[in-house]
Amino acid sequence: MMPDTEQQLRARLGPALDELQLRPAPLAAIVRDGRKAKVRKRISLAASLAAGAAVVTAAALTLPSVLSGPAPAPPLSTHYHVTANSPGPLSPPGQIASGKINGVAWSVRAKFERPDYFFTGIGTFIPQGTSLPGRYTTGDPVDGFLTALAGTAIQLDAVRADVTLVRVGLTNGQVLSLRPVAAIGAGNARLIAFATPDFRDVLSLTAFGKQGEIGYEIPWTGHTWFMVGQWLKPGQPALPRPQTAVTGSGTAFGHSWRQLVSSGPWGWCGEGDIDGGGGAGVCAAVLPALRPGVYYQDAGFAGGSVIGKSGLIMSAQVADSVAVIEFTTRSGQHTWVRPRRVGGRAFVSFASTTDAKAPQTVIRWAAYDGHHHLLGSGSAEQAP
Repeated sequence: MMPDTEQQLRARLGPALDELQLRPAPLAAIVRDGRKAKVRKRISLAASLAAGAAVVTAAALTLPSVLSGPAPAPPLSTHYHVTANSPGPLSPPGQIASGKINGVAWSVRAKFERPDYFFTGIGTFIPQGTSLPGRYTTGDPVDGFLTALAGTAIQLDAVRADVTLVRVGLTNGQVLSLRPVAAIGAGNARLIAFATPDFRDVLSLTAFGKQGEIGYEIPWTGHTWFMVGQWLKPGQPALPRPQTAVTGSGTAFGHSWRQLVSSGPWGWCGEGDIDGGGGAGVCAAVLPALRPGVYYQDAGFAGGSVIGKSGLIMSAQVADSVAVIEFTTRSGQHTWVRPRRVGGRAFVSFASTTDAKAPQTVIRWAAYDGHHHLLGSGSAEQAP
């Protein structure tokens, strides 16, 4: 005999779940590659606007808009031209690179302003001796350092001591040749910088040393994202092929949101998107499969984008046997979300809040199989 809670859910939702026909999730062309041996996170906060609750109640007997999502992003244009120049004799001190995008000038310069470094073009202050990339002789040939989170898509990276040249392949067929520059002192890593109309224009990075090609990588890129991924040997195929799915979307706290999860040669990456302007992103090299008997597990690499003042996108990996997840808020409202699959794994994403005591905060989850049988349940409270 099924527990009362399961009988009640089946009575409420059975017909709706049986008749539900999922539309294909739009595949965003924003992810191509990303991270290797450690998790890295950059969070872009959405503009702080007035927050308002957006929850689907049980009485509606419908699944939320998280199941469909917005229309796919239009393809990027390849009709652009980029230049990237190394500093010359007349360049200002600390210049790393400069150039033009469709005739508009860009540049990146490291300016020492006691006790900090300020990186023009990126618009970031870095305390000297604390967060600067040190000189290194082992590890990735190119290591991500700073990304411009607004305006022109500018990327600043550190390079390994033996790297003499980095070539950046773009979607328009151009290949930029970048010479590392010692712009932040001999004890720190040399740097390269380049700019493109959009980070999604970058297809590959190839590193060279005195003996020739060292290796290459396919970066994980998004509208506001660039991450150096797993480095491959010359000629080694970049597998597995990239896959991307929208694992959740909707409207919450006065903003539209969606969460994307991507798998590929880099491992696993997730990116939130708020009002079409990007959001948080995280990558992880390895994502272990769920243990037997585990139906729901936080997927930290695919959550964290802030929605308005207090909203938050959260994500979880769920077991293959899970057909639908019921989320319950502190106020007793319910949403039902079907998992989306990517790279052989299943995920759900949902909107909650950063305030554990707020009525809109999701506090519990319950997993059901295709026959509406309860598989498991637990706490879904999220810390700020």
